[in-house]
Amino acid sequence: MKLNRTMMLCLCIVLAVAMATTGTIAYLQDSASDVNVMTMGNVKIEQIEQERDENGDLTDFTQGKPAMPAVGPIGWADEHLVVGDHEVKVFTEDLKNVIDKIVTVKNTGRSDAYIRTIIAIEAPNGDPNDLLHVNHNHVDYVQAPSWTLITLDGVEYVYACYTYKDILAPGEVSAPSLIQLFLDSKATNEDIEAFGEEWEVIVLSQAVQAAGFDDAATALNEAFGEANVQNVTEWMGGAKAESPYVDNQADLDEALKAGGEVILSAGEYTIPGNVETPVEIIGFGPDQTIIKIDGNVQNVVVK
Repeated sequence: MKLNRTMMLCLCIVLAVAMATTGTIAYLQDSASDVNVMTMGNVKIEQIEQERDENGDLTDFTQGKPAMPAVGPIGWADEHLVVGDHEVKVFTEDLKNVIDKIVTVKNTGRSDAYIRTIIAIEAPNGDPNDLLHVNHNHVDYVQAPSWTLITLDGVEYVYACYTYKDILAPGEVSAPSLIQLFLDSKATNEDIEAFGEEWEVIVLSQAVQAAGFDDAATALNEAFGEANVQNVTEWMGGAKAESPYVDNQADLDEALKAGGEVILSAGEYTIPGNVETPVEIIGFGPDQTIIKIDGNVQNVVVK
């Protein structure tokens, strides 16, 4: 499945996505595709991305914007931004070079729906440098898991999942999940060169009928599966995750003999023995940890 690779981020995520004050520029850019949603049951949704024009009115988001370091004090404006039936905080106008990226989901079908949006952010070497600041909606959405490393077609990303707390009725538009972002002034040419000319974020929104389910997380997990590394990799259109997904000690013991990478679900695991080869943790979150094993690794406890 091809997905619309769309710019979307979350507050306080820190990534090396930047331009230096002299020369190098990264452009916020979508990849061409006409599919950015997955639905189950009798539901239909549309993912909407907007910005404010010079008059403060909402209009379609413009791709290919240069990411310029912010100038001025960081603070919240006294007046909130109105998006449909919702109000959200925005940064003060004294902070220059802030980019609007207002992402919502509309229920275009005839049934009540639960929705969630999954965001995969390109992160070379999985190395956050405290350069990117984002304004997101933590009131109307639940984030889980926290940012976790995945690889899509040879490129490293971190991803997180945002589940809307309310049922989205037919014709309704959700509160924004992402609102704004800006680049820290300390970004260097070396930081931005790791991304090339374009910096990519992939966004996928999912929806399932609300009828028959007590809550959004249960409904969405039953319809599509949990937002773990394997599933998100496939949903985002990348090659199927090669790392074995492990949720018990016996399977981990087998993986230790084979080496390679292992994705551990939540739990406690022991790697016995006394060999010098270390276990390298290459990605983590509240529900899973990715470890890289070089042969028979021993004398390490993973929790």
